[in-house]
Amino acid sequence: MEERCGNTRQIIVAKHTEKEYKSILNVRKAADNWFWNRYGINPYNGCEFNCIYCDSRSSKYHLPEDFENAIYVKKNAALLLDKRLSKARRLKPDIIGVGGTCDPYQQAEKDYKTTQSLLKVILKYRFPVQVVSKSNLIIRDMDLLQKIKEESGYCNVSLSITTTDDELSQKIEPSASLSSERFQCIQTIKQNSSIQCGILFMPALPGISDSNQDMELMVASAKEANADYILFGGLTLRDKQAKRYFREIKTIHGDIPVIYHKIYGFSDKNQTYKGSYTANMEYHAEKNSYFIDLCKKYKMAYRIKRFIPNDFRKTNYKISERFLNNAYFLQMINKPYKDLQYAGFTIQELPKAIEYLTIPEYNLLIEKFTEKAKKLCDKYLSEEKLLFY
Repeated sequence: MEERCGNTRQIIVAKHTEKEYKSILNVRKAADNWFWNRYGINPYNGCEFNCIYCDSRSSKYHLPEDFENAIYVKKNAALLLDKRLSKARRLKPDIIGVGGTCDPYQQAEKDYKTTQSLLKVILKYRFPVQVVSKSNLIIRDMDLLQKIKEESGYCNVSLSITTTDDELSQKIEPSASLSSERFQCIQTIKQNSSIQCGILFMPALPGISDSNQDMELMVASAKEANADYILFGGLTLRDKQAKRYFREIKTIHGDIPVIYHKIYGFSDKNQTYKGSYTANMEYHAEKNSYFIDLCKKYKMAYRIKRFIPNDFRKTNYKISERFLNNAYFLQMINKPYKDLQYAGFTIQELPKAIEYLTIPEYNLLIEKFTEKAKKLCDKYLSEEKLLFY
């Protein structure tokens, strides 16, 4: 037995092994349009929180079957990041996402402080940051994160919460902080800092934590905690990760809810998972539409505000954000969105400020845009008082 986060809970203690790595910073081809990250860091290999739905268990990530029991600590992480940021002339300040295939505030962080050391380097070079976690250990670094916000102009903390029910959260995320503790974490951050802080309500587990009552409780709780936003996402299933998920669901629930057979085309008669990666569009449209209605009811944002740099990208990012937010909304309600998404990504990646494009350059930029996207681009430029042609 081990006392964690103020509760006595039975938790298997993982083996921690320090290891030196050759690289630490992942660079995207384009900034992500959900979390706005252009760069990514995983302070650890493996994750002790042992969430039953974790997508990182799939074959895609090449992690060991028991990655919750064997955690590799990236011993030279801070040194690698310092060298990378100090020598990288092409790396313009943009959001570094901390956490992805691991939780940066899992139990190992208490002893090794790898995440904290990385945040100190991020502060040194004044890069904006986004941290995703299921642990209230993040409160330990609140002052450091606030300094990053003050120096870079941006810091976002996302607490991943899949249910408001502590008993259920302990079953599906056995080594993470309880859901109630994560809500309290958000309240603490909002009361004591100017950090943007919200909730990732993902994945909502079909037949487990996705009922209308579950969803309303989550949005209402986000509002009560003073969260800045709440993002909603469904469960993804593939290969060995799916098989393990269903095995765990049987243990927790007694059986596999019938809805999985309907929305994933899943059959438990197969030795390997043959269902779809995501639930069908009918399910998504129903849940997304209800979620948006709830956000309107409780006056909750369902998007994260992005970092706006104070250089040639400033207007590009502002206009791109509007396109990508619009595309996100249309995708949520199962409407055509890819034309606006394309326009958003294209403007985001421009090598110079959109307001300094010549008329021929601007025409070339919008040449492949749909008429709807062209009109929106003109509208957004006009509203920025940058109708220059």
